[in-house]
Amino acid sequence: MKANSRFDRRIAKKTKDLGRKRVGDSEKYLRVLIVCEGQKTEPNYFEALKADYRDQLKAVVTQPSRGLTPISIVETAEKLYQDDLSSVGGDALLAFDAVYCVFDRDIHPSFDAAIAKVAALYKAKVPIHTIASYPCFEFWLILHFGFTRKPFAKTSKLSIGDAAKKKLRDFPGFALYTESEPNAYALTKDLLRDAIKHSNQAAKEAVNDDEPNPSTHVHELIEVLFDAILKSLRAQLPKAQDERTNADLIAALRKKINAIESILRVKPTASLAQF
Repeated sequence: MKANSRFDRRIAKKTKDLGRKRVGDSEKYLRVLIVCEGQKTEPNYFEALKADYRDQLKAVVTQPSRGLTPISIVETAEKLYQDDLSSVGGDALLAFDAVYCVFDRDIHPSFDAAIAKVAALYKAKVPIHTIASYPCFEFWLILHFGFTRKPFAKTSKLSIGDAAKKKLRDFPGFALYTESEPNAYALTKDLLRDAIKHSNQAAKEAVNDDEPNPSTHVHELIEVLFDAILKSLRAQLPKAQDERTNADLIAALRKKINAIESILRVKPTASLAQF
């Protein structure tokens, strides 16, 4: 099957479309549900990211799937979204802004069916998106340490996904890596800027080369989350100025904003100059 049926028909909502909404006079933080294939590595990764920015990502929920196949992940995501929508009286403004299904290509036979189902749900205005990796999530972690598009191959002893996991063990901190790794985010967070750049490049080459092995779209979800973090931090600046906040706290806020802007490679906030 050609790569374009797997990856480049992207239906993920752009970051700018997932800005925080207001309900009445109260600000509503970006509400995102992340449904993961993995029971440990992926949930641990996103939970650790949330813990780093708990005030800005307070409305982000991470949920392991009730099944281990891509189609079961999508079905779990759909049910959780519909349950959430029902819990707020069917008001889409109060329900999750977006639901992301994080799963691997690896050797899953239901991968293409999952992609097709998400496309159909999105067409029906259900905000569910795929964050797929070929062959697996571990390739996203590898990209923190440098760019590569060298294909992973199945061997008599290793699946294509296991081959990627074996490669990850070559990098600092991952020598003893297992799928229950609790520190994947902590070991890589200082390299996020490079990872986003490399992941974007790999995804584009996968389309151009008609070959998804290896590539990932995890950067899309990371960009959505960090854009939400940045918007929240920037929104604090006028309030900090109006309330004559302690200079040290303002400096700490400025440092955080600069760090996120650097990760996202966005233009620095002009209003920071006044601090």
